[in-house]
Amino acid sequence: MKPEEINKRFCELAGIHWHHYTEDDNFVLNCSCGHKTYFYENCCANPDFCDDPRLVLEVMMKREDYDDFLTKIRVIDNPCLFLSRFIDDYIMKPGKLALAAITWMEENP
Repeated sequence: MKPEEINKRFCELAGIHWHHYTEDDNFVLNCSCGHKTYFYENCCANPDFCDDPRLVLEVMMKREDYDDFLTKIRVIDNPCLFLSRFIDDYIMKPGKLALAAITWMEENP
């Protein structure tokens, strides 16, 4: 999946609005949230869960099954080694944590 597809799917599963723009005949940009602009500026930026895994954790922490999600992605029981491995596996690889969260949310709606 491309980063935009990952971000869009994550938003869809997490119930976050994804801003989509269309242009009408008068060169007005219409956002899916209802905002209109005559300039080539987005009314709101879509979140980038691939580049900022903190955003993924922020959303996932609000879920009741957050602890289960962490258990699922945990690969080592040793807390020190887990943190190092978590950083290597999920923080340093753009989009990997978002993909893991997408898989989790698809399996656990």
